[in-house]
Amino acid sequence: GTADAAFCAAVRGVCGCELPLASNSSSEGPAGRILKLGPNEWLLVTHPESSWSENLAIPGATLTDVSHARVAMGVGGNDARDMLAKGCAIDLHPREFPPGSCVQTSFAKIGVILHKQQHENDFELYVARSFAGSFWHWLTQAANEYGYHVLEPKGFNDMHPR
Repeated sequence: GTADAAFCAAVRGVCGCELPLASNSSSEGPAGRILKLGPNEWLLVTHPESSWSENLAIPGATLTDVSHARVAMGVGGNDARDMLAKGCAIDLHPREFPPGSCVQTSFAKIGVILHKQQHENDFELYVARSFAGSFWHWLTQAANEYGYHVLEPKGFNDMHPR
């Protein structure tokens, strides 16, 4: 969609949150998150039971279900920022990459959408399903220095990109 006033109002009415307009930003509503990926392009990340679906009727918008195209992974803990900095050229310091920020970048030559969560040390990463195994290998190798453990997804972190 085009981010004019009518489109923004339609998104707010259907999704219950503002459409993020600034580059590399996001917004959050009761059913999920909206990440600004580029000009006139956003990613909806929803709960499995969300009322958001590919059947949303937003005038002037095209919504495509890409939930099977990406794998979501969460990274958190005191050393999360340092561990992620090993593989990406983005400055992850809170003054440069505050909560709600998102960016399309690469880790170990693998394209990733990186989203900074509200908690100081929490990040969500979305990687193409075909690269998920390679990315997981890189992620666990990068985390070895700090120690890590794998948690099952639950609650708000069990989201689906659309």
